[in-house]
Amino acid sequence: MSLIHAFAIGALLMAAGMSASTAAQPEATTAVITAAQAAEGRKNYQNRCASCHAGDLGGKDDAPALTGDGFMATWGAKTTKELFEFVSTTMPPDGTAIPPDEYLTIIAHILQQNGATAGTQPLTAGTEARISAVTGKAKPFIHQ
Repeated sequence: MSLIHAFAIGALLMAAGMSASTAAQPEATTAVITAAQAAEGRKNYQNRCASCHAGDLGGKDDAPALTGDGFMATWGAKTTKELFEFVSTTMPPDGTAIPPDEYLTIIAHILQQNGATAGTQPLTAGTEARISAVTGKAKPFIHQ
Protein backbone atom coordinates (compact mmCIF):
# COMPACT_ATOMS: atom_id res chain seq x y z
CA MET A 1 0.00 0.00 0.00
CA SER A 2 1.39 3.34 -0.92
CA LEU A 3 1.89 6.11 1.61
CA ILE A 4 -0.72 8.22 -0.16
CA HIS A 5 -3.25 5.36 -0.02
CA ALA A 6 -2.54 4.81 3.69
CA PHE A 7 -2.91 8.54 4.35
CA ALA A 8 -6.24 8.63 2.49
CA ILE A 9 -7.60 5.68 4.51
CA GLY A 10 -6.47 7.32 7.75
CA ALA A 11 -8.14 10.60 6.77
CA LEU A 12 -11.39 8.81 5.96
CA LEU A 13 -11.35 6.95 9.27
CA MET A 14 -10.69 10.13 11.21
CA ALA A 15 -13.49 11.89 9.35
CA ALA A 16 -15.77 9.05 10.40
CA GLY A 17 -14.66 9.47 14.02
CA MET A 18 -12.56 6.32 14.16
CA SER A 19 -8.89 5.63 14.42
CA ALA A 20 -7.06 3.11 12.30
CA SER A 21 -6.42 1.00 15.39
CA THR A 22 -10.12 0.73 16.31
CA ALA A 23 -11.61 0.37 12.86
CA ALA A 24 -11.14 -3.41 12.69
CA GLN A 25 -11.44 -4.29 16.37
CA PRO A 26 -14.57 -6.03 17.66
CA GLU A 27 -16.59 -4.28 20.32
CA ALA A 28 -15.91 -5.02 23.98
CA THR A 29 -17.81 -7.90 25.56
CA THR A 30 -20.69 -6.91 27.83
CA ALA A 31 -21.65 -9.24 30.73
CA VAL A 32 -25.45 -9.45 31.09
CA ILE A 33 -25.95 -12.95 32.53
CA THR A 34 -24.92 -14.71 35.71
CA ALA A 35 -23.36 -18.18 35.92
CA ALA A 36 -26.27 -19.39 38.07
CA GLN A 37 -28.79 -18.06 35.56
CA ALA A 38 -27.06 -19.83 32.67
CA ALA A 39 -26.77 -23.09 34.67
CA GLU A 40 -30.49 -22.99 35.45
CA GLY A 41 -31.10 -22.16 31.80
CA ARG A 42 -29.24 -25.26 30.70
CA LYS A 43 -31.70 -27.43 32.67
CA ASN A 44 -34.69 -25.46 31.40
CA TYR A 45 -33.40 -25.63 27.83
CA GLN A 46 -33.04 -29.41 28.04
CA ASN A 47 -36.61 -29.71 29.40
CA ARG A 48 -38.28 -27.17 27.10
CA CYS A 49 -36.24 -26.68 23.92
CA ALA A 50 -33.87 -29.58 23.23
CA SER A 51 -36.53 -31.80 21.66
CA CYS A 52 -36.77 -29.35 18.73
CA HIS A 53 -33.47 -27.43 18.73
CA ALA A 54 -31.27 -30.41 19.81
CA GLY A 55 -29.44 -30.86 23.09
CA ASP A 56 -26.33 -29.16 21.71
CA LEU A 57 -28.35 -26.18 20.36
CA GLY A 58 -27.41 -27.35 16.86
CA GLY A 59 -30.96 -27.32 15.53
CA LYS A 60 -32.81 -30.08 13.73
CA ASP A 61 -35.57 -30.39 11.18
CA ASP A 62 -37.29 -26.99 10.96
CA ALA A 63 -35.87 -25.69 14.26
CA PRO A 64 -32.81 -23.48 13.66
CA ALA A 65 -29.49 -23.78 15.44
CA LEU A 66 -29.21 -21.53 18.48
CA THR A 67 -25.45 -21.35 18.38
CA GLY A 68 -22.75 -20.66 15.84
CA ASP A 69 -22.52 -18.60 12.68
CA GLY A 70 -26.18 -19.00 11.70
CA PHE A 71 -27.40 -17.78 15.06
CA MET A 72 -24.98 -14.87 15.04
CA ALA A 73 -25.93 -13.93 11.47
CA THR A 74 -29.57 -13.71 12.53
CA TRP A 75 -29.19 -12.28 16.04
CA GLY A 76 -25.74 -10.69 16.37
CA ALA A 77 -26.86 -7.16 15.48
CA LYS A 78 -30.06 -7.41 17.53
CA THR A 79 -30.43 -6.91 21.26
CA THR A 80 -31.03 -9.23 24.16
CA LYS A 81 -34.39 -7.51 24.64
CA GLU A 82 -35.37 -8.31 21.05
CA LEU A 83 -34.32 -11.95 21.55
CA PHE A 84 -36.35 -12.17 24.78
CA GLU A 85 -39.41 -10.64 23.10
CA PHE A 86 -39.15 -13.02 20.15
CA VAL A 87 -38.61 -16.17 22.21
CA SER A 88 -41.23 -15.33 24.83
CA THR A 89 -43.91 -14.65 22.22
CA THR A 90 -43.18 -17.48 19.77
CA MET A 91 -41.71 -20.38 21.75
CA PRO A 92 -42.66 -23.07 22.20
CA PRO A 93 -44.68 -23.17 19.00
CA ASP A 94 -47.50 -25.11 20.66
CA GLY A 95 -48.30 -22.04 22.80
CA THR A 96 -47.37 -23.61 26.14
CA ALA A 97 -47.06 -20.86 28.75
CA ILE A 98 -43.57 -20.52 30.25
CA PRO A 99 -42.82 -18.08 33.08
CA PRO A 100 -40.72 -15.04 31.99
CA ASP A 101 -37.91 -15.93 34.42
CA GLU A 102 -37.59 -19.34 32.78
CA TYR A 103 -37.28 -17.74 29.33
CA LEU A 104 -34.54 -15.51 30.72
CA THR A 105 -32.57 -18.47 32.04
CA ILE A 106 -32.89 -20.27 28.69
CA ILE A 107 -31.68 -17.18 26.85
CA ALA A 108 -28.78 -16.86 29.33
CA HIS A 109 -27.81 -20.44 28.48
CA ILE A 110 -28.04 -19.74 24.74
CA LEU A 111 -25.90 -16.62 25.11
CA GLN A 112 -23.34 -18.48 27.19
CA GLN A 113 -23.12 -21.23 24.55
CA ASN A 114 -22.40 -18.49 22.02
CA GLY A 115 -19.51 -17.10 24.06
CA ALA A 116 -21.13 -14.80 26.63
CA THR A 117 -19.19 -14.41 29.85
CA ALA A 118 -21.10 -14.41 33.12
CA GLY A 119 -21.05 -11.33 35.30
CA THR A 120 -22.79 -10.18 38.45
CA GLN A 121 -26.01 -8.80 36.95
CA PRO A 122 -28.67 -11.24 35.73
CA LEU A 123 -30.37 -10.92 32.38
CA THR A 124 -33.77 -9.22 32.68
CA ALA A 125 -36.60 -8.64 30.22
CA GLY A 126 -35.48 -5.01 30.05
CA THR A 127 -31.79 -5.72 29.43
CA GLU A 128 -30.92 -4.23 26.06
CA ALA A 129 -27.41 -5.14 24.94
CA ARG A 130 -26.31 -6.00 21.42
CA ILE A 131 -25.91 -9.77 21.22
CA SER A 132 -22.59 -9.48 19.39
CA ALA A 133 -21.30 -7.38 22.30
CA VAL A 134 -22.53 -9.95 24.82
CA THR A 135 -20.96 -12.88 23.00
CA GLY A 136 -17.80 -11.07 21.93
CA LYS A 137 -18.42 -12.11 18.33
CA ALA A 138 -18.87 -8.73 16.73
CA LYS A 139 -17.83 -8.57 13.13
CA PRO A 140 -15.49 -5.66 12.49
CA PHE A 141 -16.54 -3.10 9.93
CA ILE A 142 -14.13 -3.15 7.05
CA HIS A 143 -14.69 -0.67 4.28
CA GLN A 144 -13.36 -1.86 0.95
